[in-house]
Amino acid sequence: MGGWTLVHKEEVDGVSRPGAAGDCFKNGLVHMLCYYLGTKDIDIQTKTTRQSIINLLTEYSKSLGETKALNILWDVFCTISGNILNGINDQTRLAELIDAFVKSPETKDKIPWAEATLRLYNIMWLGLPTNSRISPNISATDYQQWVNQNVFWAQLNTLTKGWVSVICYFVMYDTFMNTRVHDYMTLNFKIPGAAQWILYNGEIILGTILFSTNEEKNVLFGALAPWTMQTWDHWKKGFKGASRNQNLLPGARELSKRASDEMILLEEEYHLIIARQVDGEKTFLVSEQT
Repeated sequence: MGGWTLVHKEEVDGVSRPGAAGDCFKNGLVHMLCYYLGTKDIDIQTKTTRQSIINLLTEYSKSLGETKALNILWDVFCTISGNILNGINDQTRLAELIDAFVKSPETKDKIPWAEATLRLYNIMWLGLPTNSRISPNISATDYQQWVNQNVFWAQLNTLTKGWVSVICYFVMYDTFMNTRVHDYMTLNFKIPGAAQWILYNGEIILGTILFSTNEEKNVLFGALAPWTMQTWDHWKKGFKGASRNQNLLPGARELSKRASDEMILLEEEYHLIIARQVDGEKTFLVSEQT
């Protein structure tokens, strides 16, 4: 398999128990992805693996139904993205594969991507030891899987120009709105995952806020309130505060500082200026980049 490894292969084997047909589909997907991540022939393998997945999805959708087949597909992608050990290169390759899959003429108009992103987030978050507060028994493996998954989806959001922004929406909401400020155990777990979105996807996020039309934002966020500069400032304040909070672990503080510094740098690159107050709302002017 080349240099690609799982943290715990049995966790991928156990992503779902959908019955004989579902097990065959899941096993076929795992085999394809292991081979893809282990090969060095990147361009050819992205195209051939994408087509193999489409063919397999088409075949098993007949017996499982499209919704169930897609759910198994996302289960496998999520689990593998969390279990990749060898760092950013393999995360990038997996994101590139899904990007190719998303943009394929055979799937782009057929699959309900908005529903898929909610499914993806639920797999990520509900797969944790608890879905609201982090257990004292949280393991290093659970922590690394959460960070890995956020790295992966943030990269995918960059490639797809915002396709999985809903995942970022909920990750940030859970970190900065749904977690008590003195719940340091939970923040130590959540903040490193949230920081990955700024470090790997910050330019797309800020660009979405500044330049997306209302129609484009409706596509990305559906019924959710779209991001604004106030949202961005709230996150920046949260990261900056966490970077100075001695009750948090050094790793969480360091990633918080990197995230807040990156947000400031992105603002400078966009020449972002707070111009004035209008009806109690901040108005932001963006000059052309030079």
